[in-house]
Amino acid sequence: MLIKGKISGTIRLVIPSGKATPAPPIGPALAQKKLNIQNFCKEFNERSLKMYEITTPLVVVITAYTNNTYTFIIKNPPTSYLVLKKFGKGLSTPNKIKGPDVSIEELRSVAKIKMSEMMVRSEDAALACVVGMAKSAGLNIIYDESRSEE
Repeated sequence: MLIKGKISGTIRLVIPSGKATPAPPIGPALAQKKLNIQNFCKEFNERSLKMYEITTPLVVVITAYTNNTYTFIIKNPPTSYLVLKKFGKGLSTPNKIKGPDVSIEELRSVAKIKMSEMMVRSEDAALACVVGMAKSAGLNIIYDESRSEE
């Protein structure tokens, strides 16, 4: 799409792959910037299905321009989705019940996927973010064979 004009704003949404529709939250968010909702939904669904399996939640950053055109970037799924998909369901009461064990190396693989989108300078910093999310989901982090986080 040919882009001319100044940026009028950005919209950040989480949309399931292949499931964009003009219904809320997509329709109202795009309508505020006077963007073509049907074209966006069609284009997003086509592009997202080439990258991910259907219904995978994807972070989408839409840049709207003053001439009612747009561009969008499809990012990786949220960290919580990647962790919980890889290790199973989290706990409804994470601080009261001990959850499944997850090694730090398993979480490192998720950190490598998300690192390009995080505002971090090192893999260890990205890993710290993923570990924090995993703890809040109730997963028990095993740092090495001899000890685990309680």
